[in-house]
Amino acid sequence: MQLANPDASYIMAVAECCRSLSSEERRIYGVCVVNVATRKILLGQVCKI
Repeated sequence: MQLANPDASYIMAVAECCRSLSSEERRIYGVCVVNVATRKILLGQVCKI
């Protein structure tokens, strides 16, 4: 199916983690995006204080 239609098709996953440090609460978000047409993987992470 992918060989017949080479348009980009994506799968995305998001994860959240919460950590408490002394008086601060930090949230960490992880993102993974996969382009299944080209087999490329993109990873990212964001920290929110």
